[in-house]
Amino acid sequence: MSEENEKIKTSIYLHPRTFKEIDEIYEEAGFKSKSELMEAAIQFYLGYLISEDMSDYLPEVIDVSLKSIVGSLEDRTCNIMFKVAVELAMLLHVYASTNNITESRLNDLRDGCVKEVRSLNDIVTFKRALSVQKGLEE
Repeated sequence: MSEENEKIKTSIYLHPRTFKEIDEIYEEAGFKSKSELMEAAIQFYLGYLISEDMSDYLPEVIDVSLKSIVGSLEDRTCNIMFKVAVELAMLLHVYASTNNITESRLNDLRDGCVKEVRSLNDIVTFKRALSVQKGLEE
């Protein structure tokens, strides 16, 4: 067995509350054993202690993690927005090709929709639009 994979058995004393927390969370956190969780926690804390500026270590780790999460969400959001924009463009082209809308009517409709969206806090539903079009305004 290589020295890197070799482990040393040792005893540690923990408060019952700490041991209970480890027991409750190690599997949920993705660890195979309590020892694996404790090793990861110790390695994390050692990294914190040996870093040149201990006060910057944790904020830097959090910053990197948050940037990664936000970047991932941003990519997914942009991808979804692109797909929605394509579907909207298709819908608009189908509607424009099947209806004879004057420019004046289009401008009036845009102004009315801007006011409606603002008054609804940006929440527009098809049901609401249908009732407005049929003259059944809520």
